[in-house]
Amino acid sequence: MALLLAIYLLLATPLAASVLMKGLSLFLQPYAGESADAVVVLSRGKELGFSRYDLAIDLWQQGRVSKIFVTNLGRISYVADQFKQANLPLSALVGSTCARTTYEEAISAGTLLQPQQIENIVLITDPAHMWRSVLTFRRLGFTLWPLLSSYPPDLSALDRSVLALREYLGLVHYAILGRLAPSTGQDLAEALANQLGLTNCTVRWLSKVQIDVGT
Repeated sequence: MALLLAIYLLLATPLAASVLMKGLSLFLQPYAGESADAVVVLSRGKELGFSRYDLAIDLWQQGRVSKIFVTNLGRISYVADQFKQANLPLSALVGSTCARTTYEEAISAGTLLQPQQIENIVLITDPAHMWRSVLTFRRLGFTLWPLLSSYPPDLSALDRSVLALREYLGLVHYAILGRLAPSTGQDLAEALANQLGLTNCTVRWLSKVQIDVGT
C-alpha cells in the first residue's frame, strides 16, 4: 500500500509528468510551417478541449493546407461553426464519424484522402498521443509533419502522467499487433478498411450535407 501511494505521489509531480512526456517526443521532428495537402485532426477526450481544431483552422487560413479532416462528428460541428462565423467555405472540411481508435482514424483518413491524391498531411494531436499516431499514419503511406496541440492549463500533472503511461502501453500494444511496422501492400488502407467495415462508414463532406452548426 505504501508503495502504491509513493508511486501515486510521484506521478502527481510536474517533474514526473515532464519526463514521461519527453520520452514520447524524443524522435519527433517539430513542425516548421511546411505546406501539405491536408491537415488531419485526431480526436481525444472532451477534457483536452478544442485548441487542436483552432490550430487546424489557422493552418487553412494561412494557406498551408487545402482540406481539414476531422475524425469526430461533434468536433466537425465546432470547426464548421468557426468557418461559418468567418465566412469560410465548408467545402474545405471533410470528416468521418465512425473511427473509434487511432488505428481506425488512420484507416478512415487513408480510405477517404488517398484516392484524392492527398498523401502529404499535417497531423495534429496532443504530445502524448503523437508518436503512436505518427507511426500508425506512416504505415498507411502518409508523408506527414506532426503539429502538437497544447493541453488545457488546468490539466493536472497526474493527468499528464496517466496520459503518457497509457501511450507507452499503447505503443507496445500496437507493436504486438503489427500496426507500427512499415507496410508492404499497395492498397493497405483500402484492405484494412474492408476488414474493419469502414468503407461503409458514414463520411460527411460538409458542403453536401445538412449539419447543425448553430444557425
